Amino acid sequence: MTSNPIKGHKVPMTPETVQILFIDIQPEIVANSRTNPPERLTAAAVALARLGTLFDLPMHASVVPAGTGKPRLVPELADALPTVTPLTRTTAPVFGDGPTKAAIAATGRHDLVVCGVVTEVAVLLAAFDGVLAGHEVHVPVDACGGLSQRTEEAAFRRIESFDAATACVATLGAVLAQDLGTDLGRETMAILQTVMR
Repeated sequence: MTSNPIKGHKVPMTPETVQILFIDIQPEIVANSRTNPPERLTAAAVALARLGTLFDLPMHASVVPAGTGKPRLVPELADALPTVTPLTRTTAPVFGDGPTKAAIAATGRHDLVVCGVVTEVAVLLAAFDGVLAGHEVHVPVDACGGLSQRTEEAAFRRIESFDAATACVATLGAVLAQDLGTDLGRETMAILQTVMR
């Protein structure tokens, strides 16, 4: 017998409760995605960033050294996050990096949306540590990329076993907007159209 996934301690997600964490969405790393084409992963992450801007959500970007030079986000995401300074870490777990962990905690927001590459490592570890830190964690699968279908599916099952939720960018946008007939709702739909093609 399975338990009800809607737990009594959970409260509805609203724009006032949400923050977003983008992990390792860098050209050298996104190119390794075997489960989600890099262009689709990037489009989903950009749509999520645009939603974050629309709803005035705190957003964080965590990057690791990859290749030569200073770590950088994919250009499209960097353009969508002009006021976000990526935080460089050397730890596999995002929460193992002091400045990133502090930035997430400082918002005081309990809903943590986590996306990035690779699902089996950075996203899974962030989901686990986010739940341990008391967050309701949400993973939009279309803004994630894994090493293989088999290993990513195992990672998503593991993430769900932590009581974190998997969804997609369109679901999160609809939950944030609620009424799609308002001006905010119409702006949300315009953003979501970019990932619903």
